[in-house]
Amino acid sequence: MGIERLLTTPALAVVLALVLAPFAADNGNAGQLSPALQRVISASDAPELVPVVVRLTATSPPRQLERGPTLSAARTQVITQLKETNRRDLQNLKEWVLTRGGTKWVELWAIRAAGIHVPPSIVSALADHPDVATVELSLTHTLDTIPTADAAAPVWNMEMVNAPQLWARGVRGNGAVVAILDTGVDPLHSDLEPGWVGGVGGWFDPYGEHTEPADTSAEGHGTGAAGLAVGGEGSGTPLGVAPDSLWIAAKIFNNAGEADDTSIHEAFQWLLDPDDDPATDDLPDVVNNSWGFKDFPDECDTRFQSDILNLRSFGVAVVFAAGNGGQGLGVPTSLSPANNLGAISVGAVDFNMDVADISARGHNACDASIFPTLVAPGKAVVTADLTASGLFPDSYAPRSGTSFSAPHVAGAIALLMGAFPSTSLDDIEAALVASALDIGAPGDDNDSGSGILDVAAAFELLVPAGCIDNDGDGFFRQVDCGTPVDCDDNDTTANPGEIEECTDTVDNDCDGLVDTDDPQCPTDIDPLGDDATSTGSSSGGCFLGTFQK
Repeated sequence: MGIERLLTTPALAVVLALVLAPFAADNGNAGQLSPALQRVISASDAPELVPVVVRLTATSPPRQLERGPTLSAARTQVITQLKETNRRDLQNLKEWVLTRGGTKWVELWAIRAAGIHVPPSIVSALADHPDVATVELSLTHTLDTIPTADAAAPVWNMEMVNAPQLWARGVRGNGAVVAILDTGVDPLHSDLEPGWVGGVGGWFDPYGEHTEPADTSAEGHGTGAAGLAVGGEGSGTPLGVAPDSLWIAAKIFNNAGEADDTSIHEAFQWLLDPDDDPATDDLPDVVNNSWGFKDFPDECDTRFQSDILNLRSFGVAVVFAAGNGGQGLGVPTSLSPANNLGAISVGAVDFNMDVADISARGHNACDASIFPTLVAPGKAVVTADLTASGLFPDSYAPRSGTSFSAPHVAGAIALLMGAFPSTSLDDIEAALVASALDIGAPGDDNDSGSGILDVAAAFELLVPAGCIDNDGDGFFRQVDCGTPVDCDDNDTTANPGEIEECTDTVDNDCDGLVDTDDPQCPTDIDPLGDDATSTGSSSGGCFLGTFQK
């Protein structure tokens, strides 16, 4: 994603008029306390300090910014406005809280809120403050246990979602960024190290335990999720759906394996401005969330609804694992936040395209819609494993669960956003749903959603009208058609996916260099074929270098 600041155009000014006053949750009447918080402060053994999330009175809900040439400038101005306005509004509340025994103030400017530890005795007065909409208990969550996975052959999952079809056409996610909100990511894995964005905008640990990317979970949960979304090809073939996409990560689970609401809000907020400089447009294109409130199936919990809608309003897709609480047909087990408005929920299928028994089912507990949105491979899929501090950089393991289905969809969105950078998020999601392979009961259903992810079919739905591929080699001759430009649309042996033949006087790989002028070819090759002493071969030792990251 480019880092640039554009001048406001008249069209952009219209967009800004729609979005400069959004990004706060609609949290009900002032003075409202969450039921969980009421129970805690009413208990005889209430703690001395209670962790809470305090939300200011709400403004209008967010409206989505359109992707395209004005998106960068719109993001810059809206984020700047958000920070200035909400920080100012939070300042009075901060002073009120801290003078009454509150501690550990965490500013959540993105949702007009703050995370605080407060004495139980002031909670009611806090809720009655004229600037306060709600006071919620900041709950602590643990990660779901990864289901046992048998040994599995690599690549079957990539083939099921038809990612190799797009790789062969030069569509590998170049230019897109995927965010991983999880246990962290092991940056020393050979398939992940090249794709890390790096720097202050590439990593966030709200607990302050790690200044550089790390994954402290026993199973390498976040590392496995990242591998399936953006893993490269150290193993010989791409590990992730979008192998040329970059990644950033926020470690929402601490070293003890716990995540609290305030820290999760912080991580979502960080995604809006990873380097803390609104002038740089460094938001990710999609965020993968392989977690959920596993102890509350078939319930609608909207505490992160505002975070999801904020990200979507900036053009960021929000993908969630559907959950591993499936109990069979007809038993609704949708999880929050996966069932929240704006989230893309992903269930799991096995090698036989059957919905996994563990995969959570609908209906959606928030709005009774179909749940999950899609399904993707999530049983015995091979992905990146922990490297033991770099000792085993090519470490892999089979994993199961919807935690590992979701990154397939996140990677697919990265592929499509990289190919069609001006296409709206709504259109990309609609293409994924419309192109999914229907399984089970005909049509959408509460076991498989709209069907199995088919990223190649979604790509075809998004190709603009008028794109021409005369020779049928899969590459278009115009720009903005999703593939690298075909340099000769009348010759199937000349396109950006070919290997330079070195002896046919054709620029096979479309790099502007022919045969012995191409550094991929040996210098002793005779293009005319009349040098009897040539030691070269028709392949010339060439390799597909066009799509290197």
